[in-house]
Amino acid sequence: MSAPGAARPFPEAAREALRDSQLRRNVGKATTTIRAKRAAAVAELPDWEALRAAGSAIKARTMATLPEQLERLEASVARAGGTVHWARDGAEANAIVAGIAKANGADEVIKVKSLATDEIDLNDALEREGIHAIETDLAELINQLAGDWSSHILVPAIHRNRAEIRRLFERTIAQGRELSDEPEALTEAARVHLREKFLSVPVAVSGANFGVAEGAGPHADVVEAADERLRRSEQRQAADDERRSGLRDRRAGLCTDRIELAVDVQAHALGRGLATVAPVRQGIPIGRRESGPPCA
Repeated sequence: MSAPGAARPFPEAAREALRDSQLRRNVGKATTTIRAKRAAAVAELPDWEALRAAGSAIKARTMATLPEQLERLEASVARAGGTVHWARDGAEANAIVAGIAKANGADEVIKVKSLATDEIDLNDALEREGIHAIETDLAELINQLAGDWSSHILVPAIHRNRAEIRRLFERTIAQGRELSDEPEALTEAARVHLREKFLSVPVAVSGANFGVAEGAGPHADVVEAADERLRRSEQRQAADDERRSGLRDRRAGLCTDRIELAVDVQAHALGRGLATVAPVRQGIPIGRRESGPPCA
């Protein structure tokens, strides 16, 4: 497989990934399991579709009033004693985070799973400043140790099986200690590795699934990144009825699991930094969508 981030045309990368039979088996098995578990969870809620509709309406209202909501969030954070930093683009956001780490004497930061920081290449920016980001999400840690990149928006290491993860851990965090393929053994190895970091690293970086504009905010520094080029692109897309739902839901994993090519190899063939956003932003055709519920 080519090096992470290698600039190659997508069709070429996709053909290479499709020739990888182990990759296809790994992803096929994992995707089938994920879809079955999702279906079981959906079946537990008789008002599932009503809840989906309500959530979609909340998203649409928030996107329509986003500047106002962000200012309300800033006020809430300030009232709670936090500090909000506004960044004009990803580079400025990275510089702010690096500055906060340096101000706290940190040459390492704990990293909680964050798609926003993936999009702005925060880890690479911190490394250039002599600061190492330690991924703590299990799948993100697997990819980091392997020098790999995400292949699925919800389960970034879906392209690897347990035997591959065991061998990776044995030569990295387990320091040669033999492990088994059992999930409990693999997660315990990760816990042992990360526990010391949790107790010693003074700075942590996290994204936010929900930023609550009302009520108390965190006692921490908050960075709001507003990439003007992205904002203009999103405004154009928001005006397009056919793309509006894609803009709103581009971080939802359901769509990824319902594209034929994605089910075979996921977005790994898109390359580093593109797996979560490229299909919508760049209009890349990744296969025929299967029948089924919408991606809202």
